[in-house]
Amino acid sequence: MKQLLSSIFLLAIAYSGYGQVVINLADIAPIGTSYALGVDTMVGPAIVAGSGGVGQTWNFSSANTIYIDSLKIVAPASTPYSGNFPASTFCSYRLTFGDTLFFYVAATSADMKAVGIVLDPLQTGNNFIIAPTPPSKIMTFPYQMGSSYSDTSYGEVYGAGADLGQPAIDSFRYKSLNMRNVMVDGEGALTLANGTFSVLREKEISRVKDSIWVKFLFGGWSLFQDTDVTDSSYRWISDSLGLNIAELSFDSLGNEKELQFYDPNPPIVSRIKTMNQNLVFFPNPANNYFVIEHKDAMPATLAIRDISGQIISESILFSGKNEVETSSLSSGIYFLELKGRERDEILTGKLVVRK
Repeated sequence: MKQLLSSIFLLAIAYSGYGQVVINLADIAPIGTSYALGVDTMVGPAIVAGSGGVGQTWNFSSANTIYIDSLKIVAPASTPYSGNFPASTFCSYRLTFGDTLFFYVAATSADMKAVGIVLDPLQTGNNFIIAPTPPSKIMTFPYQMGSSYSDTSYGEVYGAGADLGQPAIDSFRYKSLNMRNVMVDGEGALTLANGTFSVLREKEISRVKDSIWVKFLFGGWSLFQDTDVTDSSYRWISDSLGLNIAELSFDSLGNEKELQFYDPNPPIVSRIKTMNQNLVFFPNPANNYFVIEHKDAMPATLAIRDISGQIISESILFSGKNEVETSSLSSGIYFLELKGRERDEILTGKLVVRK
């Protein structure tokens, strides 16, 4: 859930004055704000988080737009799930390869909190409605250099076994505990391909404990999948553009794994990319490994996501047959995404790991 809270909602904000960046409720961008978000899943060595403190500089001008997402802030009443979240004051939705993710926010003069998320993590056409308990904090006001907060929230979803593609399962229950520590630890200038902007840098360290429980047609509830992941990310908030212009996330080893950034002039090719669920690999179910063939000349990135949508591993595939280790994965259902530079699509597939 942490990934959804941080990456779905690159929230647009405004800034008053020149110099120190200070954000209050009145500075939040209005309903109707929309923008494109470039996503680089093959982060180069020149893109690093760097140091915190005042007067810092960061340079992400070498970022590649592997694909484009679009985001828009709308009135909750204009969305199909507003009745589930009556306390929300606006909704941010993100369009990713035809899938829409809704993020409902309640904003007051003291802070902003996420009160609801609606998504289709299994890509079955059935949206899950999640209400974090208590609502997950996004920002406190005034927000400036040195601001910090800690936040813990819990989410739970019930679903039918058919959604997992497992006919022997009657129903399942997904639980997520999200513990976050957030601090504005830097201020300075960030350079993107389209210019240099004065920014605040926000650092987040999170621990996410996810579990899936299943109820078989004959029997009680059993633990099906359990994960416990700690990771970190940085976000850069621009005063001149009035939005979060970059987010850099890391894997469990501390390596940069994905950069999302404001992209006012995205490549036309990225706008027409589609999700194509025909990735071929074997064996499936897998035990300790599976083999996948990459037919393009240029390398591609293979991401493995758990059922909550969180990336749990990434690897680079080269042309030809590639063996991917799954010995560290527990039994359960996972989703594969193959993203390359030579295709206008992302190839996806569903992997079952059985130990």
